[in-house]
Amino acid sequence: MKFRNLLFVLIAVSVFENAHSQAIRDEANGDWSAQRVTLYNTPEAAIMVRAGDIDNLGFGWPAGFDPFTGATTPVHSYPFSPDTNDVDGTDRIMVITSYTGSPPAGKDGYTSTTSRPENLPRPITLTYDLSGTVVNSAVLQIFVDDFQAQKWHANYFVTINDVQAPYLAQQINTLDQTGPRGKLITAAIPAEQLSLISSGTLSILFDDLTTGAGEGYAIDFVKLLVNPTGFTYTGTIQGKVTDKTTGDALAGAIVAASGLIETTTDEFGDYMLENVAAGLINITVIAEGYHMHSSFIDLQSGQTVIYNIQMEQAPIPGCDTLRYPLPGTPTLYIVEPPESGYVCGNNVYGDLAKADYFVPPVTGKKVYRALFAFGDAEGVSGQNPDVEFRIWNNNSSNGYPGDVLGTAAVKLSQIVDDMGNQRLTEVVFDPPVEIPGAFYLGVMLPTTPGDLVALISTLHEEVDPGTAFEMWSDGTWHAFTESSSWNLRISQAIHPIYCDVGFGIEEEGMMPFVHLYPNPASDVLHIGMESLLPAGKADIHIFNFLGQIVQSHTGYATNDRMTIPLTGLSPGIYLLNISSDGFSVSRKVIVK
Repeated sequence: MKFRNLLFVLIAVSVFENAHSQAIRDEANGDWSAQRVTLYNTPEAAIMVRAGDIDNLGFGWPAGFDPFTGATTPVHSYPFSPDTNDVDGTDRIMVITSYTGSPPAGKDGYTSTTSRPENLPRPITLTYDLSGTVVNSAVLQIFVDDFQAQKWHANYFVTINDVQAPYLAQQINTLDQTGPRGKLITAAIPAEQLSLISSGTLSILFDDLTTGAGEGYAIDFVKLLVNPTGFTYTGTIQGKVTDKTTGDALAGAIVAASGLIETTTDEFGDYMLENVAAGLINITVIAEGYHMHSSFIDLQSGQTVIYNIQMEQAPIPGCDTLRYPLPGTPTLYIVEPPESGYVCGNNVYGDLAKADYFVPPVTGKKVYRALFAFGDAEGVSGQNPDVEFRIWNNNSSNGYPGDVLGTAAVKLSQIVDDMGNQRLTEVVFDPPVEIPGAFYLGVMLPTTPGDLVALISTLHEEVDPGTAFEMWSDGTWHAFTESSSWNLRISQAIHPIYCDVGFGIEEEGMMPFVHLYPNPASDVLHIGMESLLPAGKADIHIFNFLGQIVQSHTGYATNDRMTIPLTGLSPGIYLLNISSDGFSVSRKVIVK
């Protein structure tokens, strides 16, 4: 039994029943007093696995109270200690690992009344036999107690089998269970992590390694439903989705509840989610052209909650990335022996520049950035020169690059680093270059012996007409299609980012420019971020289209770029959101 404050027991004896006097057993959960239970073909799922007895941390439940109805427990006393039979990690006070005695915003009672190492977070482990069952879906139900991340400035992460589960962390970090009080949370395991359930072992951990907050918590039990068929206690959530500014109804918006169930708004913007599991539910809404909405609803059994949602429009930059992705087969042409070098880069002939020709779909825009795909880059001179990139006008009399409209520079070492990390090299034109019509974009090749760059191109005759140009050692321009040049009909992997005039950061109230590549992506995704964004940490989340966070990363807005792995994500459409101090921007990502 748990240690309790004597005065509280005397006051509360008429409210709480002794946990062990509650001889409860039901078909969905088995014997509530049992520490570990596995049931097959229950009213709720093909398999139910539970770790931890259902006893409100040993305090017992108030008369008539059922934790699965979504109700919140009355306040209970503390501190308390686990029973020797309790599953490790349950029915005990745990304080986040980063707490070292100097919390940023004070500390809670759980922290004040316990000590290291007894109160360090512990994983809760479930083991089970699937008996040949193929895991098609899974849901976790966890009875959580005294989470107050926002009050004490904590930032929890949750892992399942050492893999981040940000869709659970999102729920945990919104709770305010001051009292302390307990409540059931429910969340579907996204398809990307179902393989973790198939292992037959599930270890779940709640912790915070960064903030130093004085924050403690407790878990009564963890319940896993494999291939769920429904819930004993449910409610209904319904309402209308509208544009926040105009009030217009939004048809076709996707509304989801904790990844458990989803629906689409009708022509009037109305939606209804029925048979939603009782408890704390995360409501997400995704609509084309709007910022994703995410909030939490306290749903109790038998309730119908009316929840109307106003969506904020997401400004979409009027930008095109020309000739991206590169049409055709990525190719690196090498000069035939006994000569040496690259057709689209430094070579024995002493070429000075490589460029490509572009006819924009509309005129009157500006080039803000450009992406270059290099097939080779070497800096052996030790000088690390600036590599210059130029935009030329199409105003020469012979159809070759004319006047220089704008320039930008990137260190050769950056290009080498991009090559090593399989990234495109991102070039920023500051100020942006206004484009009057057709134009040329290219790179001035390094002239120091040993330093070189070489561009990827298409295969010969995959594009028509060929658009590649080069500047010879005598400073004259030539088209690759000329017999005196290479006699190749190709395009080079040069991609101008061509935007509406007035898109710039200063004109659009710090609206960030974010470019994702490649997109569609498979193994990794590169994110280019505007260096003028507010400095500091940028939180990056990837949501599936049920609104669940399936990946979370941390970057820094001053880094300009970062690369994130897409390992474990199933093919499909996702939403990537980047948020930092004063801004939030979302982009679609296609995983192939």
